Amino acid sequence: MKHFIKFELKDKSKRVKTVEPLPITLEERLLELPTAAALIVGLVGFLGMTSMLFLAPNSLQLLKRLFIKRYNKKYSKVQLEQKFIQTVYYLKKTRTIDIGSNQNGFWIKLTQLGQKKHDKTFQEGFYVSRPKVWDKTFWLVAADLPSKTHRLTGDALRRKLINANFYPLQRTLWLYPHNPTTALQELLKTLDAQKFVTLMHISELDAEDKRLALSFWQEKHLL
Repeated sequence: MKHFIKFELKDKSKRVKTVEPLPITLEERLLELPTAAALIVGLVGFLGMTSMLFLAPNSLQLLKRLFIKRYNKKYSKVQLEQKFIQTVYYLKKTRTIDIGSNQNGFWIKLTQLGQKKHDKTFQEGFYVSRPKVWDKTFWLVAADLPSKTHRLTGDALRRKLINANFYPLQRTLWLYPHNPTTALQELLKTLDAQKFVTLMHISELDAEDKRLALSFWQEKHLL
């Protein structure tokens, strides 16, 4: 990406990183779900959704850890393992998830039915309201989550931004034509990622970046 011709932070109060954290984190929300099936669908939905979630040891352990936290008072360790396996195969049987394996390891992803169940449970539509007239300015999201400790959260955030038609300037920089402050704050609270993200209001872009971004948004009917 070329350098900005002009950079202007219109309102420092718009910096998302100054928002106070919400007490309820994503993990806590998942643990509040009423069934084991809902917990697995919820986590897989946030981490994978439209693409396969390859369960590397750390992400598989995360799934199991949440499962154990939710049910350790009701079941023994052996029973927990059995219930986990039974729940995964129940979701497979009811066509809520697809599972399989290849040279990269074991993978799991939501089906279309599973995605509908996830969206109904969490109502996580990341929607940014649009003004009647665009003010010709831009909003830049700088999301720099440490990959060693927050890779899965970063993946979930990127997936949300992609689906909301944010334009990727770089891997950690996302551009949008309308003010996403409210919607972004709620999303970051859910993911417990406020301290890693900054929102900036900018008045001008490099000419080529601007051309590509406007073309992208016009195709998505955002302008």
